[in-house]
Amino acid sequence: MLDKINKIKATFSELETQLSDSSVLSNLEKVKGLSSAHAELKDIVNLISQYEKVADDLNQAREATNSNDAEYRELALVEISELEPLLEQI
Repeated sequence: MLDKINKIKATFSELETQLSDSSVLSNLEKVKGLSSAHAELKDIVNLISQYEKVADDLNQAREATNSNDAEYRELALVEISELEPLLEQI
């Protein structure tokens, strides 16, 4: 699964690079094709980024539950209770 995600992100990045290349911009048909592919992947890449951020935040909150500070642990538990459902939604 990670390989597929990384491939999607790499493809999207390559499309963005090509769309900013002046030699590509002079070919209208190529720009149309690249723009279409870019548009198809944009929402997916945004969703992947959102998922990765929430997953990272959740991991940090889980690590914070090991803190010696009781108040900090409590805040981490609250954050976990908010992030877990969000991660499942994504």
